[in-house]
Amino acid sequence: NQAQPTQTLPAALPPTPEARVVELEWPVRLRMGESDIVRLALVPSSEGYTATAEFPEHPLDTTQLDVRRPEGYTLLAVARLDGVGFDLSPSGDQVRAVPVGEGVSWRWSLTPRAPGMQRLTVSLLLRWEPEAGGTGAVRESVAFGRGLDVRVTSFLGMGRPEALLLGLAGVLLGGGFSIFSLVGRGKARTAA
Repeated sequence: NQAQPTQTLPAALPPTPEARVVELEWPVRLRMGESDIVRLALVPSSEGYTATAEFPEHPLDTTQLDVRRPEGYTLLAVARLDGVGFDLSPSGDQVRAVPVGEGVSWRWSLTPRAPGMQRLTVSLLLRWEPEAGGTGAVRESVAFGRGLDVRVTSFLGMGRPEALLLGLAGVLLGGGFSIFSLVGRGKARTAA
């Protein structure tokens, strides 16, 4: 009896990475009482790719990223924006499926709570989940992270509603003094 040679299957070659670009756009300056947008996108890069900011006053940062897509897994991207000095909407982790050849994006609305230099952090995780009926564990990897500085300005430390109320009070007080002055002059002329 001659032993049959065992057949070894070649190891699966790692999938070719998909070239992607992370785009990050944010405001560098805000006024109290106003809101603005932070945008994060994960887009396929190709010949002739050009990054364009949605808002001309916002800086736009781009980072190249190679994304692998192993067989039997679904690729998800999890983005998060945090900032103690802001009201953020939506909050928490924002999960999106990443289809082959298509871009995904996230937008957050932010409203400052206090004047001064405020900090935001944005992070992007890639998560590979086994497809239905597949075996394997969920895997995650940090793909991108960045801290952002935003200067929040205010009028005398007041928010926009308070500054408008102060301005209205000034107009009313000034108008009241003007009427009092005119009435006082009229009485002085009739007395003379």
